[in-house]
Amino acid sequence: MKKIWNFILKYRIYLVLLVFIIVGVFVGITLKAYIDPVDETVVWGNRLNGRESVPITDEKIKEIESFIKEDKNVTKASVRVVGNIIKTIIITSGDDTIDKMQKMGDNIIEKFSEKEIKYYEFGFSIKNEEKNYVLLGEKKNSNEKISWESDDIKKSEEEVNEEKQ
Repeated sequence: MKKIWNFILKYRIYLVLLVFIIVGVFVGITLKAYIDPVDETVVWGNRLNGRESVPITDEKIKEIESFIKEDKNVTKASVRVVGNIIKTIIITSGDDTIDKMQKMGDNIIEKFSEKEIKYYEFGFSIKNEEKNYVLLGEKKNSNEKISWESDDIKKSEEEVNEEKQ
């Protein structure tokens, strides 16, 4: 017993340092798991339940992208699935109106089956580079229609006054 006590007294600084290192490693691992969770359920909860019964294949995504690119004014289109949201990004140039782009969103949703529409949510981001507007649309799986929001550039007061004169 005396030998153990002498060893502890002789190397106490190293033993305390070793205990701090071991505790630090455990605290670090715990913080990493808390800050950067690997488990998908932490982010999505139970919203992904049943996703296996309504898969969106790569062929379906390519079909939707090619449908979008059929429009002559579309310069870029991408569709991706994130969790239970189908995100569609469209970049156009030309004289596409906001109403025409909203109609395109409706046509894209028509390409999906009823089962897919009831499970997935849809997000649209449409940018017209020539007319300088961005159109955002979102459809929850419980809604019938897409909710649209536009940042259509409004004329300044000076421009309005100049046009009146």
